Amino acid sequence: MCELPERVEERVTASEPASRNVSTAAARPTVEDPPGRSDRAAHETATGEVTVQACRVCGESVRVAASADSKPSHCPVCGSVVVIPLPSASRPPQKKPKKPRPPSAPVAPPVRSESSGSIETEEAYTVRDKTKPCPDCARAMPLEASLCTGCGYNFETGETPAPKVYERVERHWDSGLPYRRRMKIFIAGESLFCLLGLPVALLAAEFVLFLSALVPFTVMLSFLLGTFASLDLRRSERGRVQLWKTWRLCFWTWSTTKIDCRHYEGIQVGMANDVDIWDWMIFLQLLVLGIVPGIFWWNYMIRPNTYYVALCRDHGYPECMLYRGKNEPLARELADTLHETTGLPPE
Repeated sequence: MCELPERVEERVTASEPASRNVSTAAARPTVEDPPGRSDRAAHETATGEVTVQACRVCGESVRVAASADSKPSHCPVCGSVVVIPLPSASRPPQKKPKKPRPPSAPVAPPVRSESSGSIETEEAYTVRDKTKPCPDCARAMPLEASLCTGCGYNFETGETPAPKVYERVERHWDSGLPYRRRMKIFIAGESLFCLLGLPVALLAAEFVLFLSALVPFTVMLSFLLGTFASLDLRRSERGRVQLWKTWRLCFWTWSTTKIDCRHYEGIQVGMANDVDIWDWMIFLQLLVLGIVPGIFWWNYMIRPNTYYVALCRDHGYPECMLYRGKNEPLARELADTLHETTGLPPE
């Protein structure tokens, strides 16, 4: 008997292209595997050159290259890409996140010695503050300071001076006339109006007319004499200065303001003749009542000059007005007393 030569089959390697046309694969007739093909496929699978995978779309068994360097294979039926599961040995190892390195201690810069010229190393240095605390009051002072501005502590001798005792000061000023003199003038004016008008009203039986004239006269007189500002200055034995400005309206206290002298830079004294429209309106109203009140207002309120005392800030600007009146000696006395008690320089 003659022997037939065995059929030579082409061996599929990983370098053979795996993509085929779907229409060509569908038209080609199905050929049964010759005997011994399954054994060779198993051998190829075992050697790692070719592996059989099921298509995820149509379920067709596809032999694909098992090497990680090969190109992706496609299903001959539906043409979808067949995923090749890589073995655990061929998977790239995952990198673990590195922990941040702790900050290193500051390294002292090298110091060059002046005598030898060699570089010397020092220990880790720290930044020094430019101030030093006072041992007595803990106030921050410059390094070159020899005395503490808060308590007077001497850094060189280590002694604290005895607390200074100041002379107690209590002063009161009224702008214009004093309060008691204003009240006396008001009482005298009311008494004079009643003595002159009440008998005439009783004889003429016009008491209602007398009251209708007395009420406006009392209101105007109390407004003219009882509306003014006053100042109260106090200094304790420890040197604390307190200043209040009080406004009175018709002899009643209207408002009181506390003034902190530490917020100002100096004291200004000046003279001005600032007569406004309200002074002339009051002059005309007084002329209606009589010539004597009008002349009195013009002589004492319009003709004289006005003197003022103010606390200054921002390069001499008079910001807080303390006194404005016709009494020049009173303005000078107020400015000198403020300079002695508060230490503010005159402008």
